[in-house]
Amino acid sequence: SAAPALLAQVESNRSGPARIACLRALAELRVGELDRAIALGLAAKDGRLRGEAAAILSRISPEKAVDVIGRALSGSGIAERQIGLDTLGRLGHPRGDKLLVASMDRLLAGDLEKSLWLETLDSSRRRGAAGVTALADRVGRFEKSLDPKNPVAKYLPSLHGGDPARGRKVFLNKSETSCRRCHQIGKFKPTDATQMAGPELTKIAAQRDRMYLLRAVANPNLDTADGFAAWLVETNDDDVYRGRVISENDTQLVIEVKEVGEPVEQITVKKKDIRHRSREKSAMPEDLITKLSPRELRDLIAFLANQK
Repeated sequence: SAAPALLAQVESNRSGPARIACLRALAELRVGELDRAIALGLAAKDGRLRGEAAAILSRISPEKAVDVIGRALSGSGIAERQIGLDTLGRLGHPRGDKLLVASMDRLLAGDLEKSLWLETLDSSRRRGAAGVTALADRVGRFEKSLDPKNPVAKYLPSLHGGDPARGRKVFLNKSETSCRRCHQIGKFKPTDATQMAGPELTKIAAQRDRMYLLRAVANPNLDTADGFAAWLVETNDDDVYRGRVISENDTQLVIEVKEVGEPVEQITVKKKDIRHRSREKSAMPEDLITKLSPRELRDLIAFLANQK
């Protein structure tokens, strides 16, 4: 059996993710060593491991798990509390629902760490949909409290509490969003050499705050980085150019254009020859936000907020 070896890994001083993977494997095997592994996990220094142990305990002994999570929610570890709140949403235990009500009350009072908003709301929505009216009512109150004039208000729960390591994977590897196609971070250059690149993000957090990053992802047309606005230029000779203006003086401008299947081209246009010029929407896809889950968005913001 692999169980003794897996238990030894949980007992070891290996990294948290490795020990979590072994704990999960033991849970799948449902062997006698699992009780010992859960006890070790709950006593670990790593908050994620403690949270995962409590989540696994909830499948075996919901009553004990609620007690463990209740104590954890009184602590300070963000990761452990995030996992605990998620577990309460899946557990469906009356005392667990009371813990969620207390968390929602703190959120509504402005007393809950923003890093816990997403888990609190997700689990409360889940339990509210299952018939817990106290939670459904509180979620409704939160949603009504959002500023209707703020175009990114509904994404605010994703502003804090993300995992930069997971966000790095979203930035580099998620094909649906293709962040790397246009943006450079450190040694990671845009993957499409012919694509008109967006602003470099290597030091973005030294220049912009989290709210700017959220607005840029959720609604790219709210704020456009200097030098990366898209322009439409029509000349007196009926030539039409769409692209970004990379330089300009009193007599001319240089616009960088990209036609489908063609490399980027820089075109100089004399101002006296311009019939019409107008700013267009951002080249960043408007539907980008629809391709990210709230947690992926939060992780991406956390990753970008680390780029200093």
